[in-house]
Amino acid sequence: MSIDTTITIDTALNTGLALLGYFYIMFCAGRWLSLLLLKKWNKCRKQDQRQKAMNAFSEAFGIDSMEPGDPARVISRGDVVILVYRSEEKNERD
Repeated sequence: MSIDTTITIDTALNTGLALLGYFYIMFCAGRWLSLLLLKKWNKCRKQDQRQKAMNAFSEAFGIDSMEPGDPARVISRGDVVILVYRSEEKNERD
């Protein structure tokens, strides 16, 4: 019994097409995974920026020291007006 080790053109083309398909699928899977991770990282980064802005705002205007029912504070710059007040009812935060 002998094994034919010659590679014919149809075997070479079939193998090449299979490898091309395999690499295309791996490329698409890698692109999908990297985009998924980058989107999650970007979302986390945006939340960190928002939290930093709220912390800076709280420190700058002493929101933590406001008592419930304190009058509203008006902060304007240009044509932007921000009203800050603490409601009289107690809000539970986790």
